[in-house]
Amino acid sequence: MINELKGKIFFRNLISLTFLLIIFTVTNILVIRGPKKPDISQAQKMQFDVDVLESETEDHDNKLAEDDNSNNENLIVVNPTTIIQNSKLKFGVVDNDYSNKNGSIDSLENILRSEIDILSLFKQYGNEFNKNIVEEDLDYAVKGKKTILIAWEPWDPDKGLIQSRDYLTDIIQGRMDNYLLEFVTKTNSLDTEVIIRFGHEMNGNWYPWGNRASDYINAYRYIVDLARANNLRNIQWMWSINAENVPYSGIENVSNYYPGDSYVDLIGIDGFNFGNSTDFGGWKNFGDIFSHPYLYVSQTYNKPIFISETACSEEGGNKAKWVNNMFNSLENDYSKVKAVVWFNLLKEADWRINSSNSSTNAFITSLNK
Repeated sequence: MINELKGKIFFRNLISLTFLLIIFTVTNILVIRGPKKPDISQAQKMQFDVDVLESETEDHDNKLAEDDNSNNENLIVVNPTTIIQNSKLKFGVVDNDYSNKNGSIDSLENILRSEIDILSLFKQYGNEFNKNIVEEDLDYAVKGKKTILIAWEPWDPDKGLIQSRDYLTDIIQGRMDNYLLEFVTKTNSLDTEVIIRFGHEMNGNWYPWGNRASDYINAYRYIVDLARANNLRNIQWMWSINAENVPYSGIENVSNYYPGDSYVDLIGIDGFNFGNSTDFGGWKNFGDIFSHPYLYVSQTYNKPIFISETACSEEGGNKAKWVNNMFNSLENDYSKVKAVVWFNLLKEADWRINSSNSSTNAFITSLNK
């Protein structure tokens, strides 16, 4: 009986010890591991992961910045604006055979060993033989994906400054809508880059639209509005000034002719070195002609700039040196100029590229750097 009682007591004590041991073990586990974290939704988890990634990225970027600052003498910084400014200068010509029917453009490209990017031509409102867009004449430019630059002149050139009608007024009052709309419609349909410069050199006194700021602006805007109202938006519009105001005044006064930012896609500057080929002017370097107007328009308007007409005479100086200086200046000092168009005609002077062997060689060297 006594042994049986001892056995029961032992068994009870064993159970108690076992129970205490279990409680002690569980308590230690909870203390060591802590409570289980509540579940989070998938969206919360994704946000958590993003936060972690951003934090790690920020730390990484900070580390890179510290490394860069300690080694910035080896760092090359590339500015996207600089890439645009340093892009290859486009080269264009004014040539009577812009259609290339006589092979003039092909021949000139072969001589220069370089492609001509822009073909510049002139159309006059009052010239029955040269007032309209003739698609066939522009096939060569379109197929070659050359830029077509059209000087659209509101006059009859045979009548000079004394015109039989006032084209600016007729435009503003809607009397030329049929002609204007046909012209811009055909121009807009050309499958290449097309630029119209309406009434160029309006700040000079040798065209009937010159020195008429208010009328010029109103006519310019009227034409652009007409094109846009008819959804003709393949055309870029150029405001093309002379390099100096005539009669002379400060170059800032050219702003009196500005149609407004919403009407201007590009700005063109025209200027020539007549040398001794005329009774006026004298020999002028490229910078003498273009530095002041370029500085003014580049600082005043945020638009790409073309040298939309230029050339140099053979008389009065060294044309080849002038050409080399032009290209060097454009490369180093005129970063906002995207193109230069050479007036490749025999007119007031022998402006042609091949007016001499030295001139031709200067173009070949400059265009193939």
